Amino acid sequence: MVAEFGRRHAAALGTYFDPDGKAMETVRQRGLFAAEPERLPVPPPVAPVELAHRIGAAHAAFRAALAEIFAHRMGGSWQKLAEDLRLGETTRRYVDVRRPPLWARFGRPDIVVHGDHVTMVEPNVGTSCGALADADILGRLFEDAPLVGDLLRGMGARRRDVLGAVAEAVGAALREHGQAPDALVAVTEFAADLADAGPHYEALAAELRGHGLRAEVAAVEDLECGPAGVRLAGVPCGAIYRLCGEEPDPVGHLPFLRALFASARAGRVAVVDALDDQIAGHKTILAVVSEELDAGRVAAEQAAVLDGFVPWTRIFEDGPATFRGERVDLVPWTLAHQQDLVLKPGAGYQGRGVTLGCETAPEQWQALIGEALGADEAWMVQSLARSAATDVSVSRAGGLFTEETFVEYGYYAVAGAAPAAAIRRSAPIGRRTRKIKQSTISPLFFV
Repeated sequence: MVAEFGRRHAAALGTYFDPDGKAMETVRQRGLFAAEPERLPVPPPVAPVELAHRIGAAHAAFRAALAEIFAHRMGGSWQKLAEDLRLGETTRRYVDVRRPPLWARFGRPDIVVHGDHVTMVEPNVGTSCGALADADILGRLFEDAPLVGDLLRGMGARRRDVLGAVAEAVGAALREHGQAPDALVAVTEFAADLADAGPHYEALAAELRGHGLRAEVAAVEDLECGPAGVRLAGVPCGAIYRLCGEEPDPVGHLPFLRALFASARAGRVAVVDALDDQIAGHKTILAVVSEELDAGRVAAEQAAVLDGFVPWTRIFEDGPATFRGERVDLVPWTLAHQQDLVLKPGAGYQGRGVTLGCETAPEQWQALIGEALGADEAWMVQSLARSAATDVSVSRAGGLFTEETFVEYGYYAVAGAAPAAAIRRSAPIGRRTRKIKQSTISPLFFV
């Protein structure tokens, strides 16, 4: 229905959503990725509400499995968790081992949808997950647009402002810490990142203000942390909405973040969310959960829901592993099964190092295996989650240009509830690849 609608109204839609047109003015001003040519799918994707239900059930089971694994496999020990995640010594210095992690309370896991099945390919845990403002601003853009708005309303399509849910969570954190509802909320990132994408961070803060928070963007370096709490230009902060983290420079970032997290742990400021919880949801947690599922050490009720949701994943190391009950020698097995596997670092973002065997020359795959084995950081090997290609259309030359490509989805978890909202991404136009990074992006509507 949506695809046919796009074909019938291609000229009108292509003109209205032209990146240089008036309708896209707010998108340009906010510095959103979709302001670039051919980055906004038109019309927006629509999915059955049953998908949202499956995502919610799988996310709840994933959180429950994580808590169970932490309690039993690791005996409640952060030290054991750090070892199993292969965390570096510097990263471990960010963790408060006195409290257990609050599993997957915030984040935007990336998932592949194939038929009735959903597979999480990366957990993306933490409030530093991306495209929050994009999802809300683009959602309203489509709802208010002629033709598209009518289509969505006629279908009964629904979405939720994810930053509305985030604002509720931050408001709850303010109350829990005895802060006034109008206390300053600092949306915090490192100065270098703010310099690179300042308007995008301002867009996030503006959206939070629209939901009743007194939110301002702040560089970590500008925060004043002391016995009296955390201040920004002399004004007390009630809460920190944390975008900053240890990556990509755990050593360099530690001096700036140590004082902030000490203030949070002393109860002087609320931090949403704790970096400890994000680190506990490190990418390599998928290897831990996969091993426990394969060994039958996850409760049967959770295991049934997680079957297929958690892909087969292992830390990539020289030695034995199991695959579908078979014991294999992991390194030569990975070399032999290139077409069905993905190799990637256990840390990083924006697709750093992610390599799909099916899109890589054999000699490059072999070289990458050597690189991964010799790296200072942990690498992972994972079963490739395959989906069917789908048509994606973008504005081009006063009409719509359509091509068949691959897509993946991201769903937002906010204060443990999921999906608070969802997005769909696809490979850039003209690049038919399953590695979907720096791609087109759109809010996902449910019917």
